[in-house]
Amino acid sequence: MESYDFILAWTSYVDEPFARMLREKSREKNISLYEITFSNFEESLSRIEANKLSAQYSIDRGSIDYPPYLTLLEMLKKNGTRIINDPYHAAKVGNKIILRDLFSKKELPLIEAHTITAHGPFEKPPSIKPPFVIKSAHSADAESVEIGARNNADIENFIANNYFDGALIEPFITPKIINHAPAWFRSIFANGAIIHHWWNPLNHVYRAFEGTTEEEGIARTLSSYAQKIFDIGKIDLFSFETTIPSGEDELLIVDYLNQPIDLNTQTNTPDGIPESTLEKVVGALINVS
Repeated sequence: MESYDFILAWTSYVDEPFARMLREKSREKNISLYEITFSNFEESLSRIEANKLSAQYSIDRGSIDYPPYLTLLEMLKKNGTRIINDPYHAAKVGNKIILRDLFSKKELPLIEAHTITAHGPFEKPPSIKPPFVIKSAHSADAESVEIGARNNADIENFIANNYFDGALIEPFITPKIINHAPAWFRSIFANGAIIHHWWNPLNHVYRAFEGTTEEEGIARTLSSYAQKIFDIGKIDLFSFETTIPSGEDELLIVDYLNQPIDLNTQTNTPDGIPESTLEKVVGALINVS
């Protein structure tokens, strides 16, 4: 049997920077790495099934695009491989409505939200003024979020144009401005390492924290949130968003637990993560224990 430290299962060109850096860091650390892509998927599946291929860890970057990867990952898991992120844990935290309840029990501060279920009524509460945001309970793509809804007709149109699995109605948040930047943040948790960024909600551009005194205070709060979110979901690699609304001082969670996260870099696209962040993520993952 061939046994590796890591198996990386991936499909999309978006993950090429991650795969390349994982390769480089694995060589530097003398860590063995086997990659599964479309080109060798069937062969790898057969080898795992025949107990001819194994690994201590497997990083799943493929099942979101190609569900048959789940079969491969389940076989690895039965043979003792730890999966990052484990599909079982990922499935348990896929519903934003359930996540809000779990976050509340952990006393995590959340923006106001109103839940709509398949039973209706399909209308916003009086406390949420237009414009407001509609988010599908399960989906995470851009089409499953409507920003700038104004009335109940917009809610009904959203439901009609989406596979309806429940939704959240949230107020449109205008963030406080700190040092000429919106107080909106995206934090990445990677195997215990927590990397914080300023994140512009208009253009989605990341800017890594630079270690200022003000950032250190924000980072302490965000790190405590991140640890609680990990305790809830047991997800090894995720991101979440927070903001300080205009006229307020408390950091509120506005996007709950994103996984899988986009690991493309700013070298390739303006809304990618900084190259330094990718390096920290890879370093944290290969130091898993």
